[in-house]
Amino acid sequence: MDSVIPRVMDSLRRRSKDSLAGISELLLSFVAAFEHVPPRRRLGLFQSLMDMIGADEFLFALLILLQDKFPRNKRVLQFSVNLLDCYEAQTQFQTVERCVAVILDLLKPKPTFSAHLITAGSASNSQETAVNLLSHLTALFGDSRLASKSSQAFAQTEHQVDNLRSLLSRIMDQILLLSRQYPENQNMNLLCQKLLDILLDGLSMVDFISTIQGLLEGTDVQTSFDALKSFELRLSRRKSEQAAGHAACLGFLRQLTSLVQESTNEPTQRVALTCVDTIVETFGKKDIGAVIGATSAVIECLGAASEEMQITALLSLATIVEVLGDEFIAFVPQTLPKSIHSLESKLDDGTCSNRFHNAGYSFFSAILMYTPWAITGPNLDLLLRVSHGSANADLDESCSVERRATLGFVAKQVETKDCCAALGRTWANAMTEGPEQALKEHLWVLETLIGAIPKSAVGRHAKSFSMLLLKAFDLRRIQFSNRTEDSYEDSEVDEVEEATNRVAVAMIYKINDTIFRPIFAQFIEWATSSSAIATVHRQTTLYGFLMQFFDGLKSIVTSYAGLILEDAARILGHVDVSDPASKLLWTKVIQTLGRCFAHDQDGFWQSPSHFTPISHALLDQLKRAPEISLTSELIPSITELAVAADSPNHHKMLNATILQYTRSDSPAVRLAAVRCQQHLTNRLGEEWLALLPEMLPFISELQEDDDETVERETLGWIKKIEHVLGESLTPMLQ
Repeated sequence: MDSVIPRVMDSLRRRSKDSLAGISELLLSFVAAFEHVPPRRRLGLFQSLMDMIGADEFLFALLILLQDKFPRNKRVLQFSVNLLDCYEAQTQFQTVERCVAVILDLLKPKPTFSAHLITAGSASNSQETAVNLLSHLTALFGDSRLASKSSQAFAQTEHQVDNLRSLLSRIMDQILLLSRQYPENQNMNLLCQKLLDILLDGLSMVDFISTIQGLLEGTDVQTSFDALKSFELRLSRRKSEQAAGHAACLGFLRQLTSLVQESTNEPTQRVALTCVDTIVETFGKKDIGAVIGATSAVIECLGAASEEMQITALLSLATIVEVLGDEFIAFVPQTLPKSIHSLESKLDDGTCSNRFHNAGYSFFSAILMYTPWAITGPNLDLLLRVSHGSANADLDESCSVERRATLGFVAKQVETKDCCAALGRTWANAMTEGPEQALKEHLWVLETLIGAIPKSAVGRHAKSFSMLLLKAFDLRRIQFSNRTEDSYEDSEVDEVEEATNRVAVAMIYKINDTIFRPIFAQFIEWATSSSAIATVHRQTTLYGFLMQFFDGLKSIVTSYAGLILEDAARILGHVDVSDPASKLLWTKVIQTLGRCFAHDQDGFWQSPSHFTPISHALLDQLKRAPEISLTSELIPSITELAVAADSPNHHKMLNATILQYTRSDSPAVRLAAVRCQQHLTNRLGEEWLALLPEMLPFISELQEDDDETVERETLGWIKKIEHVLGESLTPMLQ
């Protein structure tokens, strides 16, 4: 071989000006004899051949000819890997460059030099052949020791390393060009990306950045974009770099921010901005100054025409806030109002996407987490108002999750006094936006705030909380005093009041009697200090709260009933149940008293000063039987009062008054009195029937009542008495 090959090469060069055409003929003869060469001699033979003809120039040709002659042959593939591993990284990279050049030539309408290496049958379907060659290259270089050799190669002299970086830049440019030529060919694009990963995997971050910087200095926009995408992918896959890698990435920030500011190609700007975001997230804390330097470029992107750029900028700012912490405060005036107004504008005109919405709230949450003292006053008002609009927008559930997470940070991170003040200032806006979400979430922020702070803090800010609750309590009056088509529905007001009552009870659990009693008195004064119609609505709301108050805190707060006795008795005595609003108030008062009676464990209602005024007011309501049903509210409340009173004298008074109503001229009143006696007999049993001698004359009269319903209910009452006594009542009635 040593004597023959040189003469053959001289002859081939004389016959053809195209060295590849001549060499390919020589290589074809060796490829044809491949299977006839003993396996133990093959590697040495072909390595000697490559050394003679020049592996840097022609190793690629041999590898392509072998693949074309023996496609999908694993033994040939392994041989090719072993042969490739005989050479250094420089030769291997040059081989890749020439192989990719063959593929690019093959895909041209009129291929040139690739025809010397690819058989006519394979060339007829150029895309399929290109994919096969790419697949072969990924398998070939994926199994070689290229990664370890690359790291060694980049440890050489600066001149050698510069040459290697230039070579890699050219290879990346070729592969990226190949992937762009056929964007619809997914297999080709995946193989191009895989080959890039293999070639660049052995590079340190320093060398990787140096390599792609060569591509960014070119004028081809698409190449710059693709190079940055490769860098972005590398960052996401390998965040644990050595110190030199950290420095290289942070040093690259300046070039990336220049691209963000100066590039006229939006996709390139966006991927550069994404790279900035990833570098800041991964290495930013190691150089705060570099991050501060990049922040201005990111802020400029908030005003970009493209929504995708705005989204990327918002997400990047969220990352920057996390890294800079207090250092970001200087940028808040430039970023927070602008981003909130942008979101508000999109919500108003219906163009807000879910992604933009969530990116904005990610930024707001970051500020609240790391610099909450930067969001106060007008900025906090802006955030709450835009959240009201967001709550009513037609967006995905993910948007509700993001918004509520941010509002949760408002409650937990912002100073209590600032949060209370902002909730008060924006209450009217929340009410205007509607009860379905906006108003409920506004109350939820208050509830979360109360739950997040200690009891001592709740006590200190109890006055502020009570003023907010009064604003919420006034919803019914505002909506129903002068109803319009925009007024809330009854059910909507009920839902908001239920949420308000829940917040009020949460506050009460965290304060003591000394703090709450003046607030309670303030609530009662507030409900009675307006015009007649306003007072009805406010009292309805108040007694709705009191019902939950007594039901929730039970016997602990029974004594507070002393503060409402006079007011409750006055309402029951003067209310006009023919008016729907007044009828609802009447119902709330009766229900509230019933809850209070039911939970008395300290004998509060046994006191004559408490029992007498309320018992008279309640029993007088039996007269209303012709106007309103008494079975579901009034009669159960009278029964609970009798149980709470637990006194023969009180029972005697109740019984005597009820019996007098059985002689009313109104059948409805007589019927209500009989049913009230039934309830009392059921609940108190023998204790109540101690008064039976007083009842018997009235029962005898009722048995012969002119009204059939009264007569029938009387018979039912008799049966209940007989059931309790265990004997017939007939002898007594005779």
